[in-house]
Amino acid sequence: MSGANSGDFTVSQQPVTPVSANGGTTTFSITFDPTQLEQRQATVSIDNSDGDENPFTFSIEGYGADPEVRLFGGALFQQIVDGDATPSASDHTDFGLTDVANGLSSRTFTVSNRGTSRLLNGSENLSLPNGVTISGAAAQDFTVITQPATSLGIFGSSKFKISFNPSAPGPRPATITIDNNDPDRNPFSFAIQGPGSTMTPEIVVTGFGNDIETGSGNAAVSAANGTQFGTVSNNGTVVERTYVIKNTGTANLNLGANAVSVSLPQVFSVASQPAAIVAPNATTSFTIRFTAQQGGFGAGVRINNDDSDEGPFTFTILANGNNSLPEINVTGGGRTILDGDTTPDTADHTYFGGHDVTSGDVTRVFTVENTGTADLTITSAAISGAHQADFTITQALPGTITAGNSAPIHVKFNPTAQGVRTATLSITNDDGDESPYSFDIQGTGENVVGDITIVLNVEGSDTRLDFSSATTSLNFSLNSIGGTAQTNIPGFFGGDLFGHRRL
Repeated sequence: MSGANSGDFTVSQQPVTPVSANGGTTTFSITFDPTQLEQRQATVSIDNSDGDENPFTFSIEGYGADPEVRLFGGALFQQIVDGDATPSASDHTDFGLTDVANGLSSRTFTVSNRGTSRLLNGSENLSLPNGVTISGAAAQDFTVITQPATSLGIFGSSKFKISFNPSAPGPRPATITIDNNDPDRNPFSFAIQGPGSTMTPEIVVTGFGNDIETGSGNAAVSAANGTQFGTVSNNGTVVERTYVIKNTGTANLNLGANAVSVSLPQVFSVASQPAAIVAPNATTSFTIRFTAQQGGFGAGVRINNDDSDEGPFTFTILANGNNSLPEINVTGGGRTILDGDTTPDTADHTYFGGHDVTSGDVTRVFTVENTGTADLTITSAAISGAHQADFTITQALPGTITAGNSAPIHVKFNPTAQGVRTATLSITNDDGDESPYSFDIQGTGENVVGDITIVLNVEGSDTRLDFSSATTSLNFSLNSIGGTAQTNIPGFFGGDLFGHRRL
């Protein structure tokens, strides 16, 4: 080696001699180790027995460059400067509040080589011969879980991981040190800390947003927090209450699998279980189901958890089952109309009779009775069917009919066309087996053409003439006393009294 910077170049491996004829080869190696940050040049000379190329010479060069250590931490890859003495959560140098008893937190950092030549592009590896070391007052609370690589090329990077397990409450400071070959930042160091805390879980249970106290007996049962289910009618009726568990402590609240149980499972059951773990300030929920039976029932609810003074959390729930049931019955004209009746009849007012399509209408009153022992709830009353437009509810039912009482419903028939007009009246209610309660109603649309006059001329003795018809209003008797008698029959319909075309 010769030249101005020959000292920066070293023959690290000499060639083998002699080199055999007819294409024989040998190799040698040169190592470049620059001593300055600039272009470095030298000449290689190879002494040999070639008659016209002895010595064989050629030039070599390289560029001196510094490695430059950089460090980053945090979700946003925030840079940490050498000598940083103010730990921060944003760059992960502050490990956050961690429980002394069983807490463990960890942070991952990235070390990078950002070195470049001051002249042209070139580089030198960043060497980290001793990896990452920890010192300081609470160094024992921090552990290097993963070391970075020991050598990083230009723009190379490597991660290392530190865990924090505090041995005492309060601030726990330490210093991270990274030995390296950056001429300006060796060693690279920065402060870390992680406050230790005696963290504990704290269970709070609410129903309908109101607190429930652990260990509360019957006296604390209340509808306001859902521990009183109230009175439920009908055997088998299901009522559910959902309760919320909140962890207001600073450590995870551990409930475990199937944490909730009840002491009377044949009446009360757990419809859904809460989550097994509740993080600080988080919530979970569970649902208790009451399946109604006759009588009053109380049960204890137990919630397994690791709250030091409320584990297990217990409270009482109460419910009453009442077999009282509503029972709907409908009458018209004092006669019962069966649910599902399809045979309208004058006697029970389901047949409204014949009425003029122009000006005739009639209103029938039906009575809805509650013959049961619990309130009957009326959801709706409606008319449907082919000619529903001809029938109108003019007085509706109340929303509730108490046990043993009744209420009227008024229906008006106003035909819009001649002939038989049919519809169905339906009453939706909470009778267990008769909802909707429905029956057919019917009327006839007719066309009134005027009045007729009947004149009876009699010679001789007095005479009585009786007229009868299927239409009651046309039934009458006409008496002649010593001569002539006549009467006017209003509302005579098309055809004649007997359904014939002429009288």
